[in-house]
Amino acid sequence: MCVDISYKPLKLFIMITQNVFIDKQTDWIKNNSNLKFANNSKVLEITTPFLDRHNDYIQLYIISKKKEIIISDDGFTYADLIMSGIVINSLDTKQNLGNILQNYGVGVGKNNELFITTKYNNLIENEHKLIQSIVAINNLFNFPYNNDEKH
Repeated sequence: MCVDISYKPLKLFIMITQNVFIDKQTDWIKNNSNLKFANNSKVLEITTPFLDRHNDYIQLYIISKKKEIIISDDGFTYADLIMSGIVINSLDTKQNLGNILQNYGVGVGKNNELFITTKYNNLIENEHKLIQSIVAINNLFNFPYNNDEKH
């Protein structure tokens, strides 16, 4: 059954509800995020309201370069994988991580930090992509797979 949204009161209700929903969502993010400069540096630390698998708030770091911005997890996600016994060089793990990182346009730096390089006008969208990738990687802990390095 399809709802006829040409009916003006229903259309108005949907528009009002949509605006209220978006406003509430924006307010929730604004009220539950924290920004500060990390260790008296030029690196901006963002504590998001989104949770990792430990129920800790996901933290990101913003580094401003000349014409670009780098958003990073400072290596926390990979360090958590390794400390939890996940062999990140196994074939299964590499494939799963590679798919997630490719889907969200995320790179891995020399110190295993997840990052996205962006311009200012795409900062928020790419911040969200990095958060989504971290959540997706955290979901790998829910699936049993072989960590045998002999693949």
